[in-house]
Amino acid sequence: MIRHNKENQIKIIAFCGIYGAFILLCLAFLKIQAIGNEGGYLQFADAFLFLGCLITTSYIYVISMSFVYVVGDLLNNAAIYAPITFFIKLISLFLMTFHQRKFFWYFIFLCISQALVLFGYFFYEIALYGISFAISSLYWNFLQVISAISIGSLLGYLLLKSNLTLIDDIWIK
Repeated sequence: MIRHNKENQIKIIAFCGIYGAFILLCLAFLKIQAIGNEGGYLQFADAFLFLGCLITTSYIYVISMSFVYVVGDLLNNAAIYAPITFFIKLISLFLMTFHQRKFFWYFIFLCISQALVLFGYFFYEIALYGISFAISSLYWNFLQVISAISIGSLLGYLLLKSNLTLIDDIWIK
């Protein structure tokens, strides 16, 4: 475990702020509106969200990015999903911190995290709208999970194979 001194925490907080703004831009603009689903959309921010776990495994990142997704739900007129989004992202990001900077474990935890996303939203939508709506949105949720796994795996592999080294829990060249 890396000791978090004051300078390191400032770096992590600065990274979380900048990366959180990037994630919000992805949530707001880098999405495809779902056809036939009431207000659903396919977004690619999850790929970048989990990539951030390769940059820092800090609890500050895990908590702040969970709140960023809540803000993203509010911006996308999906406030009803904000509570479950917070908990799903919190648990998913917590799991992603165990990757040990090995691609195999990164991929395994990415798949587990995305399964949590898929089933978490499925059961939440059953509770809110009923089984028929949950099944109808399962297709778009599955596409979102597949895009997050494929894009996140590719970017994660490239980041791990790059010449970047880990210093004080932040990637610095």
